[in-house]
Amino acid sequence: DRNKLTRIDNGLFDSILQGSSPFFRANIDLSNNRISAMGNKVFASQRINKVFLSGNRLTSAGLVGGSFVTSNVNHIEMNNNRLTYLSDNMFNGSHLYYLSVKSNKINRLPANEIFLASYSGSTFLYLDDNNISLTSSTFQQMRNLNTLSLAGNGITSMRGLSPLNLVNLDISRNKLSSWEGITFNTSLLTTLNVSRNAFTLFNLSASPSPTPALQY
Repeated sequence: DRNKLTRIDNGLFDSILQGSSPFFRANIDLSNNRISAMGNKVFASQRINKVFLSGNRLTSAGLVGGSFVTSNVNHIEMNNNRLTYLSDNMFNGSHLYYLSVKSNKINRLPANEIFLASYSGSTFLYLDDNNISLTSSTFQQMRNLNTLSLAGNGITSMRGLSPLNLVNLDISRNKLSSWEGITFNTSLLTTLNVSRNAFTLFNLSASPSPTPALQY
């Protein structure tokens, strides 16, 4: 944290963690450096659980090689970087269930969405303050998506949003004016943040399965 690292190469953490107990699990905090690129499978060590890379200079091109492929990493934070997209192979074979990439410039998610779809437990995805737009297929494979935050993306319509089992949804600070077009099951929602939008009519009862425990 707060050094002047610019790149992380292959094998670094394998050599550092070599010889540690097979039950040992490491959290790697590389926040607030100057990292712009990382080697292929740099976090492939089976002894790394969490990786913190916020406040660096990471670009999507610098991560294309698949830095988290086949790893045991289950929690990644890459907030406040320079990412414009998440590549299709970035997380293949990983055990990821928590991903936070707030305050980047992301406008495209992986086409296969396997990075969270393959995890059997609840998953958490934070995409605040990017350039995400919703399509009919956005998040549709993420059957276990528990928490989704899309605050500050300039979203104008929720039509097509299709996670099935959301418990927490944050769509604050967007440009929404209507709840029309919501197609996912809202019966499990316990928190919904719709503040700082442009709603003229907000009728949750028009959604397929309104929830009595809603807070907004």
